[in-house]
Amino acid sequence: MNVITKKELSKVKLADLSNFDESALVYSIPKYTEFHYEQNKCYLIKLNNSITNPSQDSTLASNYNNGKIPEYSYYYVDVLKVVGKLIKVSGIAYDIVNNKNINSIWEGWLPVNEIQVIERK
Repeated sequence: MNVITKKELSKVKLADLSNFDESALVYSIPKYTEFHYEQNKCYLIKLNNSITNPSQDSTLASNYNNGKIPEYSYYYVDVLKVVGKLIKVSGIAYDIVNNKNINSIWEGWLPVNEIQVIERK
C-alpha cells in the first residue's frame, strides 16, 4: 500500500478498518450505524471522566442535574427520556470487577457522546 493511502486511512475515525486482507489489499468495511438509545430500555454504561469529575463550571451538573454528580463510573441504567443528544436515566452504580450492584442510586441527564454502552440488558 502506498504512503498517501496509508496517511489518508489513518485519518478515518468512524469506520472499522480492522478487516484488511493484505494479500488482495482490500478492506471489508461494515456499514456504520449510529447507536440510538431507546426509552424504557436498560443499559450497562460507563461514564467518561468529564461527567464523574467535572470542572467547577459544569453546565450539565448545575443546569440539568441540580448540582448532582454521579459518584461511580459504571451504572446499570433505565432510560427514562431521550431528548436530542441527552438522555435522562435512573440507575444503580455497578462494580464491573465483581459483577454486582453497589448500593448507590443516581438519576439525571447524560450527554450520549460522553457515555459508552457496555451491554444492553
